[in-house]
Amino acid sequence: MSNSFYDLNITFEGDEPDPAKLPVAIVEEALAQMDPGGRSKLLERVLQAYQQSSKPLVTQLEKGLQLGDWQSVRHAVHTLKSSSQSIGALKLSSLAADMERRLREGQGEDLPVRLPELLDTYRRVEHDTAYWLKHLHELQQP
Repeated sequence: MSNSFYDLNITFEGDEPDPAKLPVAIVEEALAQMDPGGRSKLLERVLQAYQQSSKPLVTQLEKGLQLGDWQSVRHAVHTLKSSSQSIGALKLSSLAADMERRLREGQGEDLPVRLPELLDTYRRVEHDTAYWLKHLHELQQP
C-alpha cells in the first residue's frame, strides 16, 4: 500500500476533489498508526502546521529569487522539501530537492525558469490540504 496521499495520482474535476475518489484507506491507516482513535487529532495538526508554514516559505522563495538572495532561497526550498515530504506531497518535495541540489552545484541562475512548476504543484497541494482539513472529520467516522 502507498504511504502518500499524492502517490495515488488521483485527479479531480472542478474546484473540489470528489470525496469518493479520496484515498480514504491511506488516511485511515495513517490515523490508526499515528493516532489510534484520533483523540490527539495528529493528522489535522500536521496538515494545519504545513498550511501555516508553507505559505511564508513560498513567499520567501519568490522574493529570494527576485533579489538573488541564494541563502534565503536555499533555506526556503530545503524546508519546503522536508515539510512537503512529511505530508506525502512527494512531487513538490522532489521539485524543491532539485532546486536545492542546483543551488549546491552553483546552478541557481536557472531556478526562475523552474519556479512556475513548483508554484503550480504547491497550489495543488495547498488546495488539497485545505480540502483534507475541511473533510477530515468525515473520513474519521466509521
